[in-house]
Amino acid sequence: MGAKIEALTGMPLSGYSYGIAYATGGITEENGIKYLRIRNQDKSYPDCIAAEIGGNVFQSHYHEKIGKNLQYVLKARQIKALPPPENIPDKAGFCRAYIEIHGLLDLRNAKNGSGNRIKALRLRIYGNETILQFINQQLPAKPKKLQRIKKENGETSAIYFQGKAEIKNIFQWIDGTPKNQKIWDKWNEIL
Repeated sequence: MGAKIEALTGMPLSGYSYGIAYATGGITEENGIKYLRIRNQDKSYPDCIAAEIGGNVFQSHYHEKIGKNLQYVLKARQIKALPPPENIPDKAGFCRAYIEIHGLLDLRNAKNGSGNRIKALRLRIYGNETILQFINQQLPAKPKKLQRIKKENGETSAIYFQGKAEIKNIFQWIDGTPKNQKIWDKWNEIL
């Protein structure tokens, strides 16, 4: 089947685009018709899917009206459903997009074996529990315990990776194209 599979309507999407869809989109129903809606502050994500299937990305000012940032939207009306992640052949591409959108690479305060304070690498991935469990099984690292995090607007889940070698292996495995170069440039500064 290769790096692309077809949605229920016969439109091919890459693993990366399916990762975008799961990370920042969802199936919406409008006037009794279901379709995929992608919404993100970074225009490159809806643009990526639009390049694969066609369609126009537009600015949504709704979030500005309620004091939040401008978002870019793609209504992919030809996509009526998303396949389960385990059916997507390009798992690295799927994970790359999801981690770009919901991942955070930073340096945390830690102590080394001598008790000295150091900055240690940490990768946190946030999101839907089911998707995180799937990603946890795909990454070339020891599966991590799913953390539940309570926030003001509800509850989310996260997985944390803290070993430098493990994190570098993850980034080597997910690296590929397409990708959001701005995000990767920031990550490379930290790595």
